[in-house]
Amino acid sequence: MTGFLYDLMYVLPLNFLAASYAGRYLLGEPASFGTFLLVLAFSVVFLSFRHLSGQMKIVSAGTVLIAAFSVWLIVSRAKEPDWEPVFRLLRTAGITLGMSLSGLLLTRFEKARLITAGLLAAALIVQTVLLQEVTGAEFAFTAWFALTALTEFLQRRRRGEGFDGQRYIVRLIPFILLFFLVLLPFKAPKDPYDWKEVREFWEKTRKFVTELKEKLFHRDEEDYNEAMIGFSDDGRIPGDVGTTGGEEIIRIDSWSSGWTGSIHLTGKVFTDFDGREWKAASKPIPDENLIDTLTVTAAMMEAEGQLADLYRVDSYTMTFLPFSTRHVFAPAKIVTLEMKGKEFPTVEKDGSLLFEKTMGINTTYRVTAQSINRNPLAIASVTAHAVPSEESWQRAKTVRMMKDRDDLSYERMLRQEELIRAVYGKAPEVSGRVQKALDEIHARGETDYERILILGAELRRLTYDTRPGALPEEVRTPADFLDHFLFDTQHGYCAHFATAYTLLARAMGYPARYVQGYAIQTSGNWTSVVRTDMAHAWTEIWMPGTGWMVFDGTPGKTAGVRWITSYEPTEGTTHTYQPDTPPIPDGEEVFTPEEIDLKMREPVPWYLIAGPVFLLLLFFGIFLLVDAALRRKRFDRADTAEQVRILSVRCMNLLRAADLPIGQGETLSEYGARIVKEVPADCTAFVPVFERYLYAKDTVRQDDVYTLMDADSMIRVVLKDRKRLLYLPLLFRNLHRKRY
Repeated sequence: MTGFLYDLMYVLPLNFLAASYAGRYLLGEPASFGTFLLVLAFSVVFLSFRHLSGQMKIVSAGTVLIAAFSVWLIVSRAKEPDWEPVFRLLRTAGITLGMSLSGLLLTRFEKARLITAGLLAAALIVQTVLLQEVTGAEFAFTAWFALTALTEFLQRRRRGEGFDGQRYIVRLIPFILLFFLVLLPFKAPKDPYDWKEVREFWEKTRKFVTELKEKLFHRDEEDYNEAMIGFSDDGRIPGDVGTTGGEEIIRIDSWSSGWTGSIHLTGKVFTDFDGREWKAASKPIPDENLIDTLTVTAAMMEAEGQLADLYRVDSYTMTFLPFSTRHVFAPAKIVTLEMKGKEFPTVEKDGSLLFEKTMGINTTYRVTAQSINRNPLAIASVTAHAVPSEESWQRAKTVRMMKDRDDLSYERMLRQEELIRAVYGKAPEVSGRVQKALDEIHARGETDYERILILGAELRRLTYDTRPGALPEEVRTPADFLDHFLFDTQHGYCAHFATAYTLLARAMGYPARYVQGYAIQTSGNWTSVVRTDMAHAWTEIWMPGTGWMVFDGTPGKTAGVRWITSYEPTEGTTHTYQPDTPPIPDGEEVFTPEEIDLKMREPVPWYLIAGPVFLLLLFFGIFLLVDAALRRKRFDRADTAEQVRILSVRCMNLLRAADLPIGQGETLSEYGARIVKEVPADCTAFVPVFERYLYAKDTVRQDDVYTLMDADSMIRVVLKDRKRLLYLPLLFRNLHRKRY
């Protein structure tokens, strides 16, 4: 055990540092706690092969092979095998094996250990000078190796040739580990003289100065990047756009219902397109967003099924980072807007929702918003009650705490569709080939919702490209733009796709508008940030009952979420499904969110676990049987003296395993007289026989062998009583020891 621990003190830090540097510089993956556990496990396994007996090496090798087979079996039987974790495991194993061999060589050469420690320290210095961050684990493991090597070197010089370096280092393990744990939380400097505490002080100072600057020199204009792909101060469609950076501008803390999907944060709404540029509505509809939310709420109350089948309400807390804007970025269908626990006043301008003044850093507001279930059954149920009754309208106003808003009358709600179609529903002129494609789409769908989804799916067949070139001078009308984008170039970025989606939806008779904002992907309860490179443009389409809904025609983007309903369609009603995300193949099941969560955590089939366990037990059983047969065969072939030696050594080792070892300088007679007070007398019957073997080997007889066998049996009983669960491992371990 001393040799094993000594080797581990040098091998483990080398293995981790090699895995960490390889992951960072070759694969771009920083080391994690999981990496450390893998390295530790592989280090222990590899070193065990050096220090274990022959039989234990066979057991270890068999166990490793069966474990590898189990991993292969489980991964290969998956519906969609993911071999990346397996390759990562093999990569770590290969690095650990190579560095273990190098580490074992270093344990033999003192100068090589010192040179290696110096090189590792130099690597830290070089990374610091090059402004490359060093993790706390890398710093601590480097110190571990250097301290171990330097301590052994100094003590060997001080104590001379008789110095036992292995025992000394093993005794120092608790102190070295304590030193390692103290260093672990501290990162090595990212910049020269820039330790963690200094960096924290710098970050706090920088944040304070940034906030102070924003407050003292607060701008009234918007923050925009030039030629930003999705969000800017106007509706022009520029030509090529480069990278937009990745500056963090908004932090979002979400308390959602645990769903996974995309969130589109609306910023600016446009209505009119002249072929090259979008412009806001010249005569916007008052309280448009508010009436839309109330109408949907009223329609939900009359729809078939439970409300949970139709929509959900999520909450988001938005905090501005260094960012100035008047736009209230929020999902569509806002229910409430609060700041410091109270609703705050907003301004509706050209269909966009604005703060009363430009807001800056640390502005925090809370949004609750509706999300409509994109399940076709839910959509069909809601659209079947597109015009809610006056009773439902009043109930919706009460639920939204607007009962006293007399200006939000039922008659005003009834006029809303007419107003929306007047502002957003004017169909553009299109060419004959565009109209032919729209007629084909109309024939393929059975409902308005299906046709809108098919339209989006067809758009996503085109190519996404941030460098499509500027629009030609001859493009002057919406029809020119559609022909140019759909047939001539067939590639562009989100502004092109959203423009085409909006114009084509209008041409099919659906009110639609062009929206700019930010699109982010979510996964349940989360905290995330909005970056400038998440700027995006998309389409909102109005349908009776559902109101404005987000549709995204950009390749690789999705809009909204869908979940299964708890009801079936009414008799005689059929609904075909054409999702706005990639189509679901025939026969594929649709799951509820709870089922999806269970699927993600779906247990491995029992036989994939039982099979490897059975193989492992079978291997152990066969090994023990073969080992017992071989031991018995060797024992039977041995002469009487050798049999006495084998049994005597076994008795001594089993007693030591039972916490009854012979004392240093203690004779066998003294040892037997001492332990007979703690164990049955038959357990010590081997002592006089062993003494005669040691001092008068020729006097041992066959009867002594039988005596030793009886003693061996009694000692096993004592070991079993004392160790219980550890009995079998200890027994197997001590059956093969040749010395005591």
